[in-house]
Amino acid sequence: AMYFAYLGYYTTWLGAAGVVGLLVFVAEVLFQNNLIADIPLSHLQLNATTVVKVGQVVQVYTVPAFGMFMVVWATLFLEGWKRKSARLALTWGTATVVEDEQPRPQFHGHIAKSPVTSASIKFFDPMVRLQRRVVSWLVLAALLAVVIGLTMLIFLLRYYVVTQNPNLLVVTIHGHAYPYGSYVAAVVNLGQIFVMYKIYDGLSLKMNDYENHSTESSYEANYILKAIIFHFVNSYAALIYVASLKNPIEGHCLNNDCFGELRAALVIIYGSQIVIGNVKEVVVPRLYAWFVRRQHIVTDVVVGSVETQFFQSHYGWKGTFDDFLEMVLQFGYSSFFVVSFPLTPLLSFVNNVLEIRIDGYRLTQDCRRPRPRHAAHIGLWSTVLEHFVTIAIITNAYVIFYTRNYAADVSVYLNWTNVNHEFVDLALFVAFVTVVLVFRGLLSLGISDVPEDVAKQLARQAFLTSKVLDHKKDDGDQALNLHDQRLGAHNVAILNRDDDE
Repeated sequence: AMYFAYLGYYTTWLGAAGVVGLLVFVAEVLFQNNLIADIPLSHLQLNATTVVKVGQVVQVYTVPAFGMFMVVWATLFLEGWKRKSARLALTWGTATVVEDEQPRPQFHGHIAKSPVTSASIKFFDPMVRLQRRVVSWLVLAALLAVVIGLTMLIFLLRYYVVTQNPNLLVVTIHGHAYPYGSYVAAVVNLGQIFVMYKIYDGLSLKMNDYENHSTESSYEANYILKAIIFHFVNSYAALIYVASLKNPIEGHCLNNDCFGELRAALVIIYGSQIVIGNVKEVVVPRLYAWFVRRQHIVTDVVVGSVETQFFQSHYGWKGTFDDFLEMVLQFGYSSFFVVSFPLTPLLSFVNNVLEIRIDGYRLTQDCRRPRPRHAAHIGLWSTVLEHFVTIAIITNAYVIFYTRNYAADVSVYLNWTNVNHEFVDLALFVAFVTVVLVFRGLLSLGISDVPEDVAKQLARQAFLTSKVLDHKKDDGDQALNLHDQRLGAHNVAILNRDDDE
């Protein structure tokens, strides 16, 4: 329930970001096609002879303003979700639920006496667990190195192919040559993302099991932490390379436009993941159920509903994890490089409208009934989203002021000459990041995580609980006792028969 509540709330907020992104995208398209570039704004003049044009305003102000808007949007969304989840937890009665966790059935160790209760407990040597965690993190580091190496190798191979055989990855249309090497690199990188995803998915559970966590919460938290680190690198390494490293390493981008190449890579990678992800969620559970039935049923006997559910896929904590991971990675695609392709939030909105229906149908029709668990919030995922917003501030600032070469646009707009573009880019980058981080911090401090009425209700609930358990009296009880004293004592007799008998 908490996942679907989050998905619905997140999708609603994506609608607002999608509308703004659509307007920005339309303005950029009109500017790039010279439809508004030369329209003068007579009331805006830099000096007596220079009149500002619409195209200049779009080029200089629109992208930074949209980047600022998306950061404010993400901050307000997260703060709003915290308040929403607090209200939901109160409504569902899970706000103050604290589960007494028992050891996992898979947890193994030798029997020892507890130093606190003297009861017999399973004990696992902390030093052995530490050694296992080190091994697990080393495996993760090796996988990350492979991902980074493959990403750079894909783009470097494309670079060498283009420089050594410039006509190899070029298509000619109506006499015009169009290189498509960068698009090929993006498609190959998409394949690398899915292959490494499968490899990690096969190793991740084994690594986590190897660490031998004693409780389910510890097991899941460690699994989420390692998964987020891996999928962050695996999903965004190519985009980070194009945005920040390609020009220094290769010397140039496609058509000397790193901003445009970043946009193309984002569209190919993210758009393909949307399509493949939805197909996987619809097709895979049905294929799994069909395959299991084919293995166990050799006759045409009609089976009952219980047996039908037995052949369906299991939706445990891993199912919820996969759903949340998909949404968190989508949040990254919709915020990290959103200034390069403002339609990303709109694509995410359309996808999530379908996702709500697909996930609901899959959960009720294609999976066994899940075991309910108490949840007051989305747990570690909220912390992950907070860090993602911070990363989005830095990545968007870098894309605006370095990948887009913003100083050159400002120089043309303000008629600057003999300007050190590198210094201007650095100054604007630092100023943008500082202002946005401070503004975001003030927003977070000014918005309470728990609504006032919810906090009062929780406090009242805690007090009533203490009255029952600890026999604590309030002012109402004292007034009632004083009223009884004024009336005097009442002699009450309990008879064992009626007067009429």
